[in-house]
Amino acid sequence: MVLGASFNHCIMDAHSDFHFMQTLSSIAKGNGSSVPPPLLDRTLLRARAPPIFSLNHPEHLHVEYLKSIGHTGLYPPFICTILKLSKDQIDHLKSNSCRGGSSDTVSTFQAVSAHIWKCLCLARNLAPDKESHLLFPVQIQSRISPPLPKRSYHYFGNICTCGLVSAKVSEVVEFIPQRMVSEVVEFIPQRIREAVHRIDDAYVRESIDYLEVADKESLSRRFGMTEYDLSISSWLSMPCYDADFGYGEPFFMTVTDTGIGGIAFLTKNPGKDQGISVLVGHEIETMKQFKAIFYDFN
Repeated sequence: MVLGASFNHCIMDAHSDFHFMQTLSSIAKGNGSSVPPPLLDRTLLRARAPPIFSLNHPEHLHVEYLKSIGHTGLYPPFICTILKLSKDQIDHLKSNSCRGGSSDTVSTFQAVSAHIWKCLCLARNLAPDKESHLLFPVQIQSRISPPLPKRSYHYFGNICTCGLVSAKVSEVVEFIPQRMVSEVVEFIPQRIREAVHRIDDAYVRESIDYLEVADKESLSRRFGMTEYDLSISSWLSMPCYDADFGYGEPFFMTVTDTGIGGIAFLTKNPGKDQGISVLVGHEIETMKQFKAIFYDFN
């Protein structure tokens, strides 16, 4: 038995999607009251009056850049594949990301994202002196002040904003190390961590205010991608295998389609498997090169 579901990201995010699936599976087992109802209070994340924001915000700068180059929003054909990483392979990537330091300082998302970014730059044969961008959604429920209610996991809507890291292609591929505190930490994982930490209450409020006043052209390009861009969504904290419809835990869960090339999703594997699955979508020729180097961790 296979169950597929589709949702509109303008209405809800992945957390809302999984809450819906948990509710549906509970109803199917005759226990619909076991899952708390969704939180629908839109006033918690409304724009300020008047809206206050600046265009030096990384997310807004990316939109302005896409507008300046006349980005059309048209993309070439692409294909998707699932590449699995074992716990040992993930640990190896973490270890490579902190030469001389402790791998505990590098998260799975940081290490795997840095590796995917490197592989994509190589697979696309990007010019080393050009700037590349990594975009990723960040949950904001605990990053705003005051934080959303404890029941915010069940907030039905979008409680994420966009994190963005910029780096020269040569920096992504070579992994230029920098010194941080008393240990050597690799350049890209460090930049990802800094981008996440930068998202605080002020950052989130600026994002909300920007969306309130942005013109249609800017909104249409907000998640635009060029060949120098990569977007990675982590579903590692999602309850991917909680939707039991009465037949037991699902055997496997995945996103079926990335929508365009240059996008990846990270998901947990079922059961006691401590590895992860990487669903990636790339242009056909890019995918051939990407798969050829993905498991080269040197």
